[in-house]
Amino acid sequence: MPPLKSAGRLTKVGRQQMACICLCTTVTILQTAVLLVNSYTNVGLIQLQAKRLTAQELKTDTTHKMEAIRSNSSDVTHKTGGRLSKFIFESRKLEYIHNPRQICAKEGLELIIVRTAEVGDLSSRTNARTMYYETVRELPTTLVFVVGVSLHDPEVQTLVDEEVDRYGDILQLDFPDSDLTTTLKSVSILKWVSEFCSHVKFVLKMNVGETVEDFNDLIVALYRQSYSHEEFILGKIRYYGGMSLENTSARRPGGLPDKSLGPTYGYPGKVAARLYLSALRIPFFYIEHIYITGWCARDANLLLLNDNNFS
Repeated sequence: MPPLKSAGRLTKVGRQQMACICLCTTVTILQTAVLLVNSYTNVGLIQLQAKRLTAQELKTDTTHKMEAIRSNSSDVTHKTGGRLSKFIFESRKLEYIHNPRQICAKEGLELIIVRTAEVGDLSSRTNARTMYYETVRELPTTLVFVVGVSLHDPEVQTLVDEEVDRYGDILQLDFPDSDLTTTLKSVSILKWVSEFCSHVKFVLKMNVGETVEDFNDLIVALYRQSYSHEEFILGKIRYYGGMSLENTSARRPGGLPDKSLGPTYGYPGKVAARLYLSALRIPFFYIEHIYITGWCARDANLLLLNDNNFS
């Protein structure tokens, strides 16, 4: 066998063998790198498939719920299948994802301002907080936002979670956030107040997009009416007197009920439970202020009082 070294130097054969060793080592490193890349790729594919499966399951589940909501929204008769309790309360039980019940323990709390909002509309909630802090924060009140679950953007939930950690004023409900679920939000408010904040004197309910020139006018109006009445709903009321209209999708026995003309209204905290029980009996209707201040209020035998400061 020829020597690998000669006088301290590699011979030609030695250099060839060293080159071969280096080449083999390089090939081994490349093969290892390929295996690692394939491994990470497989893990990524598995995770991606899992995400797609979860999204598909969510989409399917949500589609079924929304179909049920649409079906029952069009059924305004007194059929059992059209009852709100049939397709929401008994199946979903209006569960909470985030529940700010700790604010109900606020010392001296007398009034809750509850604002329904689209789950992805963070800017409107920020503006509403600013308005609240600048106007009525020093009064014995608190602010709560009511939202559902985003159907289209999973990142929205992360932002909502951050809002909860920072402000603690989000009541998030476990059903899709949609124009068809605004009534469910309002019924959920009744349920939540009944369970955790029934001791408050008043609940002032409004949409986050509603512009209010002065919260104090609405609050003063609620206190003023409470001196003469115990169980009522206060808002901008349209009085029908039980009249019947042929061209309306809301025809029911007894004619049209008196109702608030808009989604801003208030009521004593103690009547929330009665309105909620009425909602369990009354067929669902997708326009929330007609449903709550009209059909449910009439079923609960509540007095509707008009005040033009409401919208």
